[in-house]
Amino acid sequence: MNKYSSLFLPAIFFFIISCEDGKSTKNNIAFDSTDSLDSSKREDSTTLKVADKKLDSVSANKNDTSFLNGDNLKTDDYIKHYPVNQNAELRSEIERLRKEWKNAPNPITAIYQGNDFGAYHHLLFKAANGAVYDFGQAKNNYGQYNLHKLSGQYEDNPEFLGKEFKVYWDWKLSEFLCCHGEYGEAKAYLPSITKLELVKK
Repeated sequence: MNKYSSLFLPAIFFFIISCEDGKSTKNNIAFDSTDSLDSSKREDSTTLKVADKKLDSVSANKNDTSFLNGDNLKTDDYIKHYPVNQNAELRSEIERLRKEWKNAPNPITAIYQGNDFGAYHHLLFKAANGAVYDFGQAKNNYGQYNLHKLSGQYEDNPEFLGKEFKVYWDWKLSEFLCCHGEYGEAKAYLPSITKLELVKK
């Protein structure tokens, strides 16, 4: 072996090891950045961004008061689409709901009173203190409980009529008819059932 070979062999060996370390570091960086990107996407999908007015991702089924019950939002933050010529009426309706639901417990323990149609659909639960909660126009999730059957006007299911439930709720983006007089299609956040639990006695 000549003297040049003995000098180049350690250099080549060092170069090969360096390349392998660099490749594994690059792979680790790629994995970490992908992982953190995925986790940031997951976090963004459940985070309420008030500054951007992105209220579609409000979390549900929490025992604490909904963020949308806060005083830091304006009534217009709840409204996505006004019925034609009904801006003032819809604003007034949302303001009424905000006041009415501000201190509502979550979950609400109440008896299912049934549903009916007046000017629009009503879905009523009555608490022990006499308070009545109406979820009729909202985007509700009943889970396994079929509270009523769809047959023109909704027919109450006798299995659940008069039964006590824990009603979990949150402000959900809902499409509904508004307002008194001329009814047009509206899209806004309404108190909505996110989960029901039958209270077994």
